[in-house]
Amino acid sequence: MGNEEILGKTRRGSTVELGVDLNIFGRSGVRRNIICGLLLGTSITFMPITNQAAGRSADSIDVYAGVVTDYLFRGVSVSENKPAIQAGAEYRHSIGMYTGVFLSNVNTDPYQLPGKDGSRAELEVYAGYGQEYETLGFGWDAGLIAYRFNQNQDNFDEAYVSASFDPWKDHLSVVVKTSYDWSNKNLVLEAKGALDVGKGFELVLIPGYVNFNNKLREDYGFVTLGADTRFEIKNIIETLDLGVYYTTTDKDKRPDDNRNLVRDSWWLSLVAHF
Repeated sequence: MGNEEILGKTRRGSTVELGVDLNIFGRSGVRRNIICGLLLGTSITFMPITNQAAGRSADSIDVYAGVVTDYLFRGVSVSENKPAIQAGAEYRHSIGMYTGVFLSNVNTDPYQLPGKDGSRAELEVYAGYGQEYETLGFGWDAGLIAYRFNQNQDNFDEAYVSASFDPWKDHLSVVVKTSYDWSNKNLVLEAKGALDVGKGFELVLIPGYVNFNNKLREDYGFVTLGADTRFEIKNIIETLDLGVYYTTTDKDKRPDDNRNLVRDSWWLSLVAHF
């Protein structure tokens, strides 16, 4: 889960992480690359699209680590409104296949419910396949992701599929994504718009909607707005991504939510790629 997972996203010509578990986008955090993703950890979790048609002929490995001031998963803090340290790695093959892992500290039981021990660590393992057709301004991506925690009751798995569009080449990109949790039969719809405003800065908009197959849980929506940039370092650290984001949700607050985990929130993301 994550902060729109650090909005994992792709910037013009290079991938950028964002962290909201933008799982596109669904989270805030230092998350994996996602042309479909938005924030490295933000709750924006879009998976990266490998583009052979665009000329990416070489295999690649991305190793990254970062911190977010709050780890949001689909609009809700999973780190008690506190910072989270995150890291991950991803391998992408030239034919379009990819696989990766993502790690973060979490708190899945912030309400300290009697008889329940919440998880404090999260591991995500994912794999997929995607292609992007630059001349058409279109791309697609599909894959599976396993969310694993140190407490097994928190585990779940999702399948996802996304489509990307480039209506204004090198300036505006749009991604739509749907994820399905077959264990709980929950459906998540997300989208991301990214506008290159020049000087190395990008504005992002990530709306999402969570549909629960459970009458005890009400569906809700969330939106993340933000801006990010990338610094080229070319040393031990190749690039450094910096972003500031605002996430709001219409999710109902629990009566026992004395820690204010469901709230509108500003958060920052800093991610280093090695």
